[in-house]
Amino acid sequence: MAKNGIDQKDIKRFGEMGADIIKVIGKANKLFLYDLWDHIAMKTPIYTGTLRYSWRMTPGSPSSYRPKSASVNTSNGVVQRKYPDPKRPNLEKYTNRWNQFFLVNNQPYTQVVNDDERKAGYGYPKTYNWIDRGLSAALAKAKIRDLNKI
Repeated sequence: MAKNGIDQKDIKRFGEMGADIIKVIGKANKLFLYDLWDHIAMKTPIYTGTLRYSWRMTPGSPSSYRPKSASVNTSNGVVQRKYPDPKRPNLEKYTNRWNQFFLVNNQPYTQVVNDDERKAGYGYPKTYNWIDRGLSAALAKAKIRDLNKI
């Protein structure tokens, strides 16, 4: 039966189409967030592992998590990693109501490491602008996925 000139079957069909669109967009967003994680968090330069381990991806509001600083354990002058790589976030448990995710690192020296223009050596990797490079790589992958759909 029509309500305001629109058939109830059409309303139901539009609702189902909307749900399908949300699923497609949600899947694309999850893929992008995983790419962002892989290109920024997992490529964070490692000295003791504290900076890489400090990354958190959370929905709704930024995380305030910050692990204790790693004490540098040396054996014959070689720095030992204290922290393992962080676990990849499980975005499958979040529903469509989460429209905002945060990738946060609360270590006070994150920006210093990102801005470091030193050449690689002395146990330090070259780190200059790795956050922007990671974001660009994740965006490029998302654009390639979009182009492949055409």
